[in-house]
Amino acid sequence: MKRALIIVLVVLAGAACLLLFIISRVEIPHNQFIGNWQTKSQTLTLSPLHGHLYALVLGVANAAKPPALDGRILIRKGQTTVFEVAITSTNAKACNWLVDESGCKAGYYIQTDEVLDTVLKPEETYSLDLSSNTGVPDGISVWLCYVQNYFEHRKG
Repeated sequence: MKRALIIVLVVLAGAACLLLFIISRVEIPHNQFIGNWQTKSQTLTLSPLHGHLYALVLGVANAAKPPALDGRILIRKGQTTVFEVAITSTNAKACNWLVDESGCKAGYYIQTDEVLDTVLKPEETYSLDLSSNTGVPDGISVWLCYVQNYFEHRKG
């Protein structure tokens, strides 16, 4: 009888450890609103939360194709530029990451050669300098999309 109880307890403890391991691998996507892009040259403030697989995404309120943009995004820490990427219709790739966000009919992530995870440090403040050579269509919002594991998500 004691032996059976010990076996049951060992199996339950193993199952609990396995469940915690599986939960720790669950990735939860998040969308952090940075601001609306309204002028040809604009600076927004970015303070990324804890996460990984960061991506810059343009939300579009009223279009089903990438916005016609020709410009740049610079991310600065103080006076130092830590990231720079051109924005064109060819490197704006369609995604469905913003479908639940109010006002966004479509989303387009900005494809980059550099991984933003190596640049952005959680809870630090950056300047996000946006510039467009052609003007900015109405209804463009800027988002930072990322994932958190279950335990980071629970911390809030």
